[in-house]
Amino acid sequence: MKNLILPILALAVLGLAACTPKEEGTTETPSTGGETAQTVSFDSDIQPILTKNCVSCHQGEKAQEGFDVSSYETFEKGTEHGAVYTAGNSADSLLYKVVSKADGVPAMPPGDPLSAEDVEKIKAWIDSGASK
Repeated sequence: MKNLILPILALAVLGLAACTPKEEGTTETPSTGGETAQTVSFDSDIQPILTKNCVSCHQGEKAQEGFDVSSYETFEKGTEHGAVYTAGNSADSLLYKVVSKADGVPAMPPGDPLSAEDVEKIKAWIDSGASK
């Protein structure tokens, strides 16, 4: 029994180390295949992207398409036409389609596109369940 305590403690420490925060709002968690998956936070990761690139046209009563991105609560309501994302499924989410310039949808934002890193954060956030 004594011989099992040290290996169990070592595994516990390694497991905790794999889940420690790396940056504000993100943590790395173990995934299959020896890789790590990053958890994306709406407040820390997605809201800054929306504020920088989208809020000038999508805020308040005059928000284009009725889509207000100024807070999680207003963002979650979607547009006057419906939801902009399907939690857990970026491929079927309008938000991901427009920021990734998918065929058949207008690219957003107009002008300078989002960076590949920002598009990937949005995809990861949606695929992880799109929670706050």
